[in-house]
Amino acid sequence: MSVRAVALGLAACVVMVVAILAVVASSAAGREPAWWTLAAHDPATVGRLAERVENAVVSEIHRGREDGQEWSVALSPEQANAWIADRLPKWIDHGAGKHTEKPEVRVWFERGAVLVAARLGDRQRIVTATLRPWIDDDGALWARLDGVAIGRLSAPGGAAWAGERLAALAPADALGAEAPGADDQRLLAALSGRNALLDQPVIDLEDGRRVRLAGVRVEEDRLGLTWVTERR
Repeated sequence: MSVRAVALGLAACVVMVVAILAVVASSAAGREPAWWTLAAHDPATVGRLAERVENAVVSEIHRGREDGQEWSVALSPEQANAWIADRLPKWIDHGAGKHTEKPEVRVWFERGAVLVAARLGDRQRIVTATLRPWIDDDGALWARLDGVAIGRLSAPGGAAWAGERLAALAPADALGAEAPGADDQRLLAALSGRNALLDQPVIDLEDGRRVRLAGVRVEEDRLGLTWVTERR
């Protein structure tokens, strides 16, 4: 998997989560979540910050390291939201097409969880999905949808409803790898907690090395990713 493929996959994941939130938002409205304003970006500086974040991460991925060396990067909500505001729409254009709706999306980090919120519909509805990412003992990356909130209120039975809805959209006999829509099916199944998001979260480099995601740690106001650079 290349860096480009990772970016396109992330864009597809965000599009899917927003689509799920749109279903929840169709019949409800609420106030902004408490952190929504804190996650706002400055239009005058967001482009420069997003470029610095992307360049820094790409540089770390390609940095010369000893075989098997472990290293980490950490992102603040400010850095993540700058990249989402400035760079993510371009990757969505590449992957899903320029006519795909691109709602306002912001993220926040709490202990063990990534909150993904989108302003939808008439822009009075802000719906938040709680995702819990982890790496299992086999090295696979999981990201379960663990709850849904409308404004500042948790949707009653939101997590259970989301799980049932996702299971219905991604049946047990999910499409094969080559079938149309197979990627969407796998992503839906992953969000429902039925399978891993990525069995092998690795980035292949052109020099014969690969970078493997070995750990995900979400703290208050910080997303930490641990990687291992190794020979393929």
